[in-house]
Amino acid sequence: MSSAPPPPPAVPGGPTPPGSSAARSQAAQPQLGAQQTWVRPAAPRPPDRRRVVILTALGLVLALLVALVLLLPDGDGSPSAAPSAPSEGAAPSAEPTEPTDAAPAPDDLSPEELQVQRDALFAELVRRDPTDPTAIGAVDAPVVMIMWADFRCGYCAQFALETAPGLAEYVADGRLRIEWRDFPRVTQQSPAIAAAARAAGLQGRFWEFHDRVFIDQGSVEVMGDDYLRAVAGDLGLDVARFDADRASAEVLAAVDADAQQGVAIGVSGTPAFIVNGSPIAGSQPLETFVAVIETELARATT
Repeated sequence: MSSAPPPPPAVPGGPTPPGSSAARSQAAQPQLGAQQTWVRPAAPRPPDRRRVVILTALGLVLALLVALVLLLPDGDGSPSAAPSAPSEGAAPSAEPTEPTDAAPAPDDLSPEELQVQRDALFAELVRRDPTDPTAIGAVDAPVVMIMWADFRCGYCAQFALETAPGLAEYVADGRLRIEWRDFPRVTQQSPAIAAAARAAGLQGRFWEFHDRVFIDQGSVEVMGDDYLRAVAGDLGLDVARFDADRASAEVLAAVDADAQQGVAIGVSGTPAFIVNGSPIAGSQPLETFVAVIETELARATT
């Protein structure tokens, strides 16, 4: 297991990515948002409480898989940090639900049986929705990476600016699909930024908005309404529609549903990743992601 990188320096209003000057230099580099042209998606669906209950039970199964328990990070991407407290306006936790059947302990399962359980859990988590503006890459890609992230998380910015560009070729040639999940916990601004990004997605600009916010993270202390509307204008969005969408019940419910899904499987900090059922904790080096993706590609073709 690779150790998590040292925490990035904090700024008033939220964490910043490591090396803010390096982050600003990324502005000229192609990001994942440049790889895909989106059609306007259907309105986000409200959270399905029955699905949250199912995922809660599956999360208990997942908790028995030792690798994931050991790898899921706490706090801002650090395995040893205390869990970050939910900010005001952040999505509430899913209510605990008892599973109907007890899962066998890992020691009672063969490696093959453990893999079957991991695959079953991942099948419940993955969406493969062709109208999802917060996903990028082919719907039928053999490898899907789900990531729970926060736009004010320093390690999330590190992944977006330093690691994700190295995965763009996997996305471009159809081998990898990345599905974003909101987990807005780091600052009080986080839920509003998540809603704004989804509103940009309804106009086909989620990933461009994503890139801009992470590039600006090291230099913008407060990402309030003025900042969010300015970014929307810079991206050529209909700002009036953007304002209406980010305040809509549908968008707020979609952000909440993502956060509840993360809580249901034990996510307590960002970023957290599951790649075809294989967990990755925090913003690890590019080589870690490539190794897991290549392993899953090989497994998908055998």
